[in-house]
Amino acid sequence: MRPTKAPGPDGFPALFFQKYWHIVGEEVVIGRCIDEAQSAFVPGRLISDNVFLAYEILHTFRQKRTGKKGYMAVKLDMSKAYDRVEWDFLKEVMLRMGFANEWMELIMKCITTTSYTINTSGERGRIFQASRGLRQGDTLSPFLFLLCSEGLSSLMRLALKKSLLKGAKASRRSLKFSHLLFATDCILFGEASDRGAIVIKGILKETWKKELIDSNFSEEVVEKILGIPLAEEPHEDFRAWSGEPSGEYTVRSAYKLLQSNDNDPRAYALQTDYKEFDKKLWPLNLPSKIKLTI
Repeated sequence: MRPTKAPGPDGFPALFFQKYWHIVGEEVVIGRCIDEAQSAFVPGRLISDNVFLAYEILHTFRQKRTGKKGYMAVKLDMSKAYDRVEWDFLKEVMLRMGFANEWMELIMKCITTTSYTINTSGERGRIFQASRGLRQGDTLSPFLFLLCSEGLSSLMRLALKKSLLKGAKASRRSLKFSHLLFATDCILFGEASDRGAIVIKGILKETWKKELIDSNFSEEVVEKILGIPLAEEPHEDFRAWSGEPSGEYTVRSAYKLLQSNDNDPRAYALQTDYKEFDKKLWPLNLPSKIKLTI
């Protein structure tokens, strides 16, 4: 085959394999980077392997007739998986996995240099940049998606290592499996209990969008915001007063808060000229405890 003719599905021409494969061939193995639970797009693995394994595990679940504890399987379908890949997340994953900065920057240029415009009735709108998404059909996209899926795999491995999750077995002597990946689909396994459900829900729960917070708040404020846990269930915002367990404001709790504060209680007042403010306050016909609180 001529060196520059007919590139393969991976985009490399024959020249690459004829001249340089003996140098990098042994190192270009994506299987070393991807968790064994992923069976798609990795040379030497078949997606059917995980299909058969999942079938055996589910068959074992159905055959279980004794014992108080059971197991559950949670199937996740990643809707529009390629379109939802955040570029900042992909970059962070590659950094955490130890890829060289130069190589990572080249990969990011391949996916972040695109721009878009909307054509309406023959008129083109303004050009804008995206912040997420991998191109369907690109030979590089499946492998980049595998790197993103390593985020979920690492969380599952960590939970299993800390004994937060109890992996499922296909038989008594088989290895434990906490999850199986099928390209853009996934099955999670865990103990069928309240604790097991909470652990899996915690792994999948939504987190703060750090990039958005970093761009709008100071470093000190960002640290405090990221330390606030998100609600287990979505709900409308409401005001809560930390001085009372009920969350409702009371004069007594405000007075205790001022007394326990190390700073000057008058610092909470909106008035800057306290002498003039006091002269106006004390002649008012108000209960004494309100005057003292103010």
